[in-house]
Formats: sequence, C-alpha cells, structure tokens
Amino acid sequence: MEGLTIEQKAAAYDRALDVLHKYDGANIMFSQSLKEEMFPELKKESEDEKIKKLLVEAVIQVLQDQYCSNRGVPKERVVAWIERQGEKKPADSYCRKNCRGFQETGKCFADGDCEAKREAESADKAESKHVPKFHNGDWVIGKATENKPRQIAEITEEGYKSTYGGWYGFSFEEDMHLWSVRDARAGDILSDGTVVFIFEDLMSDGSVMSYCDYDPNSGESDAFCPFPMNLGCLKITPASKEQRDTLMKAMAGAGYTFDFDRKELKKAEPAGWGEEDDYNVQCLIAKATSDIQAGNAGRNQELIDWLKFLKYRITSKLSGE
Repeated sequence: MEGLTIEQKAAAYDRALDVLHKYDGANIMFSQSLKEEMFPELKKESEDEKIKKLLVEAVIQVLQDQYCSNRGVPKERVVAWIERQGEKKPADSYCRKNCRGFQETGKCFADGDCEAKREAESADKAESKHVPKFHNGDWVIGKATENKPRQIAEITEEGYKSTYGGWYGFSFEEDMHLWSVRDARAGDILSDGTVVFIFEDLMSDGSVMSYCDYDPNSGESDAFCPFPMNLGCLKITPASKEQRDTLMKAMAGAGYTFDFDRKELKKAEPAGWGEEDDYNVQCLIAKATSDIQAGNAGRNQELIDWLKFLKYRITSKLSGE
C-alpha cells in the first residue's frame, strides 16, 4: 500500500471488502473477529452496548443536574460510570513483552486481565502516586469527620487539610463521602452561595425548608427573614465561617436569637440593668467629675445628672412603668 494516494488506498479497501462479501460463507474461513478487525464497519452493536447507550442518553436528557448534586454524585460522573461498564481491557505492551500465548497467537484470551498482569500492575500502583478521591473545595462528611461537614482547603502528598484545621490522610477516604443536602440536619447553617439560612427539613421534591434566612439582595431592611421559607431546589453547601457570622449578625440586628438545642427562633428579650451597667455609669461619672475638678466644667455637670438618672429611666421602661 506504500506509494498509493489516499484515493487509491480507499479504492483498494473497498475492493477487499467486496471480495470478503463474495467469499463469505464459502470454504474460505473468515472468523467474525478477523473480519471486524480488518473492517471495523462490519462490527455489530451488541444488545449490551445498545442498552448502555440508551442509559447514557436518558441520564443526559432526563436527569436534572441538581437532582444528582443533591445526592452527592454529579451527573458527569454518572455518565462516565455507565460508559465504563462492560469495557474489556485490551492487550497492551505488558502482554506483548511478557505473554508467550499473545506473542504466538496475537490474541489476549484473558482480555488483558490475567493474574500475571494484575500482579505487575499492583506493583506499579504501589510505587505510583495516589490519586485523590476528592478535590479542593469539596465538602465531605463521614465517620472520619465525626459526621460533621468539612471543606477541603488543600491536598498534600499524604492527605487532605480542611478549612477548620483538620487533617485527614488518604487512608480515611473510605470513611468519607461528598456532602449532599441529604446529610443536612435541622439547625445546620447552609448556603446556596448567596442566601444563608438555618436548615429545617428536606421535602420529598428535593426542595428545602428553612427556619429563617439572610438574603443580601433583598435590601438592608428585609435582608433577614424570620419566617419559615421553602427555598426550592438549590445548589446547597454548608455555610462558611464568614457566612455563618453574617447570618448571626443579621439575626441579632433584627432582634432574634436561635436556640440550636430546641431548634426554635425567638425574639430576643431586652436585657435588664446589671452590675456591669452600674460599673460603667460610675466610671463615666468619675471621669466627668475629674474634668470638672480640673477646671474643664463644660457640660460635665449635666452629663453627671443625666447618668445618675439613666438607671431609673431604663429600669422603668423595662418594667412598663
């Protein structure tokens, strides 16, 4: 075939295929595997391959991305897993160099998965670098994390570092899995990237209910919502420390507290007058008195009178007098 143009090679290929069809079934023996190896277009799609292709199409067209993410398995991983099913390991350089049967017949009867090759691969894997199961930014949970969500901040040669300062060696991978909203418990603080909320429950349709939430896009006066809300099917993760602090600050600013033991949102009670208040007032009075004695009277006497009357005013207001 050397020296032929692409058009001449194509014509020769077609003539060879015609000859194969002509003598197929005669005394001349052409095995199906040989025919498929010589002419790939003769290879017939098996029922298993048809089913696999159908499943891949169904996942891509029907299954929602968020449905998969909420269960801790991204859609692309589902598709990749289906496509890997039924794959046969081809004979590789190991077979060509070490397998006498392959050298004599040109075929790998074990589909490249013989015991000798497995032992060689195991030795290679022992020397090869570990491939991490998780990635930077992933939220994981499991026995290794004491069933608390932890975000991977860094991957080292030995394991994972989390944003909370924890460290988990690669040997703990089997005791961890990607966090999904199904791992959430009532009272957990979660976020969709913008809205931060206290999780109450997961609905049958995949949507989530909150005890309260903070949405910075709703305006300063309405940013904190103290009422239960159905937040729909969101791409949710545990809230970062900064997001948690933002929610708690907004909650306190709106006059609310959350009892994480009883899972109750409460209106904050006004604080009464205490010993610390007495101490602070006395310090201010002493400072104003010192200024007067130093010849800097100004309005210090009025300030002293106001401070002395302050305790009565506040306690009277709290008692409803």
